[in-house]
Amino acid sequence: MSFEKNGRNLGLARIKAWLQTILNKSQASTARKHDYLPYIGGMTTSTTAIDAAQFICERGSWKVTNLALQKILYLIQMVYMGEHDGGLAFSANFQAWDYGPVEPNIYRMASMFGNEPVQNVFKFRGAKEVTDKDVLASLEEGCDFLLKKTPGQLVNMTHWKDGAWAQHYVPGAKNVTIPNADILKEYRRRIDGQRSTKDREII
Repeated sequence: MSFEKNGRNLGLARIKAWLQTILNKSQASTARKHDYLPYIGGMTTSTTAIDAAQFICERGSWKVTNLALQKILYLIQMVYMGEHDGGLAFSANFQAWDYGPVEPNIYRMASMFGNEPVQNVFKFRGAKEVTDKDVLASLEEGCDFLLKKTPGQLVNMTHWKDGAWAQHYVPGAKNVTIPNADILKEYRRRIDGQRSTKDREII
């Protein structure tokens, strides 16, 4: 994976620091592409996408737009899956839309706000407090990094040419599901790119 300067590949450049932090935490592992556990699916979670959306918007002081919310949900899910061998941070069904990955149920709940920040519509849809410690930690870490980014920067992050969105995107189409297995593969591609970069720096 390359990270070009001077504004090119801006999304990848901005996600690099976050992924590097994750890589450093797991540096003791000798895992490489060939010895990842296979994705078997069926790993459930008590946290819902509504719970996660409310957490993100609260963490962002209710200044998060629907577009930004969709990308933050996706990136946090991707990283959590990568760190937990495919386990889900929250139940969701991401689809490949024009501006990147979208969780359609959350999108529709927040669509009334247009380009304005999403307000608390989630509490009326059964949102509950996130109590799972691992999920909570992932949400907190992801929000601390991603809420500083503009919606455009978040779109760039999810429009990676080797990512799951690019693999399944059909221009103008909706209802195109991004399989969880491919979201996990995206994380592993990004991390393997980080490992390769680190190895080259050592050499």
